[in-house]
Amino acid sequence: MKPDPEELLRLAYRLRGSGHFADLFLEETCEQRLHLRPDGTILRQEKRQSGTALRVWPRPEEVRFHWIEGTDPEAIRSAIETHRLPGSSSLPSDYRIVRVSLPAKTPETVGLSSQDIPHTLKALQLLLQDSLPGLIGLEATVLLHHRHKYIAHTEGLFVAEPLTLWTVRVEAQQRSPKGLLRGTFLDGGAGPARWLDLPERVLRGLIEELEQERETYPLRPGAYPALFGPGSTGMLWHEALGHRVEADVWSAGGGRPALGSRIASEAVTIWDEGTARAGDVGLFDDEGTPRQRTLLITRGRLVDLLTDRLWSARLNRRPTGNGRRASFRDPPLPRMTNTVFAPGPHEPNALLEGIETGLWILRLGSGGLLPRSARLWFEVLRAYWVEKGRPRYPVHPFRIIASSSQLLREVLAVGSDLQWATGYGWCVKAGQVVPVCAAAPSVFIRRIPVRAPNRHL
Repeated sequence: MKPDPEELLRLAYRLRGSGHFADLFLEETCEQRLHLRPDGTILRQEKRQSGTALRVWPRPEEVRFHWIEGTDPEAIRSAIETHRLPGSSSLPSDYRIVRVSLPAKTPETVGLSSQDIPHTLKALQLLLQDSLPGLIGLEATVLLHHRHKYIAHTEGLFVAEPLTLWTVRVEAQQRSPKGLLRGTFLDGGAGPARWLDLPERVLRGLIEELEQERETYPLRPGAYPALFGPGSTGMLWHEALGHRVEADVWSAGGGRPALGSRIASEAVTIWDEGTARAGDVGLFDDEGTPRQRTLLITRGRLVDLLTDRLWSARLNRRPTGNGRRASFRDPPLPRMTNTVFAPGPHEPNALLEGIETGLWILRLGSGGLLPRSARLWFEVLRAYWVEKGRPRYPVHPFRIIASSSQLLREVLAVGSDLQWATGYGWCVKAGQVVPVCAAAPSVFIRRIPVRAPNRHL
């Protein structure tokens, strides 16, 4: 599909009529999945879809939404004639056309064809079988998600922007005197992907995982001081803050915190990084608003909200470039992109050495908010028991459950070692699933509640 920018802009103005605003959103997606099974066979799946969304605003605070399958120009014109507002408006002379292109393809980029990936998976299988004695149950999945969006709206802007996300997940089981050990390797992101050294990176990651599981000890349920390591633990702060600062959720919630009020300890500063090249990237959101950095909490105080066009109009606030949708079938909603917990002044080693007894948490698994609750939960996959500032031994996986507001208030100190999480996660809101990422330094918490992993929430 190569839409004519001027034609789409003219159609957007015709859709608006004498209304306030209108836009067209065209989307093409292709999802490729390759799965290496334990018997060595590789399954391939590919799913393609395309569609067009139409929105028209009779007034700044009201929006009407429609969508159709496909991007056929005649079908789009017919839908516009059905849903347009009365009156007329014309394309201005100062319209802008913006095209954002992917980097040039090389063998190391995510543009690597799905025909080449099986060779990498086979090389991975051979390397792991030769290097890990007693290996059984090896499975690996590579997922490539390509999305191309086109936006034309009645502020005279046309945007054409691609996005490619990739993820790799490898799961292995190994026989040992202690029983069956399990290890998992995860990687992913947007843009360039390191395919050529993937087998070696998976091997290093699995060896570390399996060695830790061989030596782990159980942890008694309770509440402990905890130092969260940098990087992947950043998703904890996405869930702790996340939807609470999205304008629609903030407006609907009873007892919502006022802007300027304290919602976290003074050690906490968090922003939404819409321009980072991790997780969901791009120069524009799904409404054609430029992405930006939005400071949300500074020294513990709530200072801003995340908005799309509709909620910026309803609350009389500026759009922050956070209008996101899962697909053309969904209306945009205010959503986080990449959550960044600002680094602090403390050396990470000094934070660890300051723990008399407690936990050093280095890797989280699945997690999220509990339904109809302000509490969040996460599986902890890698952690150490600490005594007198020294890690003593790794502990069995466990679960943490805590009040999101209490967690933010329990932050005592923040390290200087800011890191991005490896790969990206998925965030669900109103049935829409979108990719997110996070970055965080080491963060010391006064106390975190711990439960056994199989205990009911």
